[in-house]
Amino acid sequence: KDTGKGIMKADYIKEIIKTYEKSPYECILINGPWGVGKSYAIKEAFDNNNITKTCSISMFGLQDAQAIYHEVLFDLVFKDKTLHKLLSRATNAFSEISNKFAITKKVVTSFVKEKELFLNLSENFNQYHFVVIDDLERMNESIELEEVFGIIDELKRCNFVKVILVANLKEISQKDVLDK
Repeated sequence: KDTGKGIMKADYIKEIIKTYEKSPYECILINGPWGVGKSYAIKEAFDNNNITKTCSISMFGLQDAQAIYHEVLFDLVFKDKTLHKLLSRATNAFSEISNKFAITKKVVTSFVKEKELFLNLSENFNQYHFVVIDDLERMNESIELEEVFGIIDELKRCNFVKVILVANLKEISQKDVLDK
């Protein structure tokens, strides 16, 4: 909550995160100036509420928007032992069927796009997974904000996935897209 004086109340962020699972919103934006503790408050709220299914991504340093899927896939799926086993079984079954074509598990997995893989695997989620996309205003100039918003829209449509955007909107360079 930006009070207009550049002061963010971190306790307010913690309350939002605490109740976000029950909220009808699939995506929220936490806006405030740099250095007020937005990211820290989110992490602390996750820790205090035993929320473990999280993925935090900084847009700073990402070379393209599709890298978001890579981060989400590895943080939310491959760290989840149940889904990892499911993926492993599916890959094994496909490898056995495709054995006559000499397609190994590694090759099969490499041909699957991370986006499609995550979207399909998220159908098996039975508890909320939170994706935090931080430093929106610091993303690479070659990344289109509209593409990022498209990815966010796809993520929030997934089963049991909620997205938290963190930004200093005063510093966003693509204001025309943001205003839309």
